[in-house]
Amino acid sequence: MRRHAPELLPHVSETATPMHYTAELARQRHPETVTVFIGPCVAKRQEGLHDEMVDYVLTFEEVGALFNARGIVVEECEEHELERPSNEARGYAIAGGVAAAVEKMVGERMEVRPVSINGLSPQGLKKLQSFVKGGCPGNLLGISRIVIGMKAEDVIERFRGTRCGFKSTSCPDQLSYALEEALAAAAK
Repeated sequence: MRRHAPELLPHVSETATPMHYTAELARQRHPETVTVFIGPCVAKRQEGLHDEMVDYVLTFEEVGALFNARGIVVEECEEHELERPSNEARGYAIAGGVAAAVEKMVGERMEVRPVSINGLSPQGLKKLQSFVKGGCPGNLLGISRIVIGMKAEDVIERFRGTRCGFKSTSCPDQLSYALEEALAAAAK
């Protein structure tokens, strides 16, 4: 975002990751603790480098190597019951998982309209850039073809209030206003 669409930064969630919040809780409960995040993803190292709450990041593979070096056989260790995370928390790492958890928590109290772009593929980058530029390439042309044969009043009813991403309007919404103006002018 910082490199390709800095104009959208005010709309990006600032919610920290479970790694950060877990380390923060550990520090609150035990201020002198050393925090180590253990997970499957090497990319967490980058996040850990920029998080003052996280001291070290290890992958499962690295922990396995440490266990082997110390002669620890996991299958022979005593089992312990762990807290089961919520279903929403389990989806956090999946594209759209944070938005799904927010939608679940917010419920019907307010509308949540997430836009999820999974990685910076060429298609994802084009989608981001369309939000920055304020348009949706080809959208109005496509909508114009969809409404062929429909009554103007039906188009207005169907498209009025449609939003595009973070904007308060959209191509379909603008078409509904244009049709309404045309109907009003024709009625005079």
